[in-house]
Amino acid sequence: MSSLGMSFGRTRSLRIALLGSLLLLGAAVAGTVAPSPAKAATTVQLKLTNAPTNCVDVTNNDHVSGETLNLWNCSTGGSGTWNLITGIDCIEKTHTNCFEFQDPHNTKLCIGTPIDSDDYLILQTCGGTDSTTSWYPEGSGHIGSGAYGASHTMASYGIGNGAPMAEMIAPVPFGYWWTWSY
Repeated sequence: MSSLGMSFGRTRSLRIALLGSLLLLGAAVAGTVAPSPAKAATTVQLKLTNAPTNCVDVTNNDHVSGETLNLWNCSTGGSGTWNLITGIDCIEKTHTNCFEFQDPHNTKLCIGTPIDSDDYLILQTCGGTDSTTSWYPEGSGHIGSGAYGASHTMASYGIGNGAPMAEMIAPVPFGYWWTWSY
């Protein structure tokens, strides 16, 4: 075999080896930057179980961070419609069946609990694990705070248009509404 034939064969083998290495490197890089799987989502109405015409909605239809939440008639302009984001860990990762109620008008925002307990619910940046925007089913239609646990639950100060929403220490006092369906 001539030196020209030998040189061509080695160069070809080197190119194939180099190409294979580049493909493996590309696959490894792609694997490290691949997005995590999306959380499951469905559209729901969050309403009082014993007064199902009352849905949780944003005050004055103002979908911005810090806006408070109230009850409104469910039939008014799609009131009370939320994206239910499931598959979230909460309460210091002791619950894996937690969820968020994401605002479909501004998907960066979710129903959130305030920093202090017994205060109005507000729209705030969705947060995921152990966030003040995570919730979990406490049973009997009660929705507990994923940040504070069973000692805090979603409640309404009354029924009817404009009734404010809050996160309150459970069990809530007589006269407050805290059984939900979604």
